[in-house]
Amino acid sequence: MGWKLKALAFVFALLALGAGALIIAIPLLAYVFLPWYLNRRKNRGTDGGRAGGGGLAWAKYLGFLLLALALIALASGGEFSVLLFGGVGAALVYLGSEHGRGSLLAPAAQKESILLRDRLLPFRWCSVAQVKSSAGDMAKVLVALNEKTVVRTEGKAAAFVTLQSSALTEAEAERKMVERLRELSRLLVGSGVYLLPLEAGPALSLIRLPCEAVKLDTGNLDHSLATQSYDYLTICPRGHQVVALGAYQKRENGPSRLTTDARQPLKKPVLVWEVAKSLEQRVKLPGPDDETVFMSSLAATRGADVGERVVHNGSGRGATLLVRSLRTPEIELSRAQLRALIRTYS
Repeated sequence: MGWKLKALAFVFALLALGAGALIIAIPLLAYVFLPWYLNRRKNRGTDGGRAGGGGLAWAKYLGFLLLALALIALASGGEFSVLLFGGVGAALVYLGSEHGRGSLLAPAAQKESILLRDRLLPFRWCSVAQVKSSAGDMAKVLVALNEKTVVRTEGKAAAFVTLQSSALTEAEAERKMVERLRELSRLLVGSGVYLLPLEAGPALSLIRLPCEAVKLDTGNLDHSLATQSYDYLTICPRGHQVVALGAYQKRENGPSRLTTDARQPLKKPVLVWEVAKSLEQRVKLPGPDDETVFMSSLAATRGADVGERVVHNGSGRGATLLVRSLRTPEIELSRAQLRALIRTYS
């Protein structure tokens, strides 16, 4: 559907140009050509064309373009168009910035899905996957991921990767998200790292909760990460360097915040490995569990028939299923999680 939508946008842009409606034609042409241009630039880059941070790189440029159109509309005496272009432009500039990447402005959970949708920008989607490691090595996990990651330090330590995409329909968004998960899984499986997509409800509870932002001492980052009090740390990498961080501490009566917001840019980027080693002084990732073993079996049997790889042992609690793979222990997954896992490790 993506290319059909772009073709339709291109036709409307040509019609708008013919009518002299530049304020309509320019955003449509930017939508059609800007992602293609930036993808070409990314593929010419280093590290195999893989851009760390998983950000919506073209959003910032499109946002600046819309802000410029808002100024043109203001100079022309417009009112509604100024609010429309200005509001959407400001939102896109934020989402294209380092700390906005992988975030939604107003996330809403989709029923029986792994997807979160932005209520303010409904073409924006997000998914959260828990990182499972066969070794429990924090440094190995974060370096292998090279994606925006939320690390929970309170209670049972865990790491979660946040992925985002743009799509007009839920089906298209799920397809893009699974493709991204499959791409990542092929890169990570050699390091013994696996990704378990979360159901939308639990994912929303993880990334939006009552908390207070904690300001880290970036001048003495190693000591700050190891000793300051925080419950969640968001790590935003670019390549193999961390360019922004966000630390949060849970508060029962605190304001609801997005823990995916890496609100503190680093003036001097540090290596992902350095941040991971600092974190290891205060928290350890758990070793492999039954879910890790299940995903390891799925990864090892790629290409085999689904009926041979996954055995359904009945229904669990509520809308969940009890499944196992070959000789692995039985685990409980939602239908959305199982569907995503089978497609990811296929």
